[in-house]
Amino acid sequence: MGAFETKMTLRVDLQNLSQQIIKKQTTQMFYGYQLKELLKRI
Repeated sequence: MGAFETKMTLRVDLQNLSQQIIKKQTTQMFYGYQLKELLKRI
């Protein structure tokens, strides 16, 4: 039971971590795109 709970907690932590990474990457991609568009106009 203890090992199972630990595994579940670990899995949840990993999911949260990957979601945070995905959010950061999307944000970076968004800002990168904005920068490219901005540079085109200049």
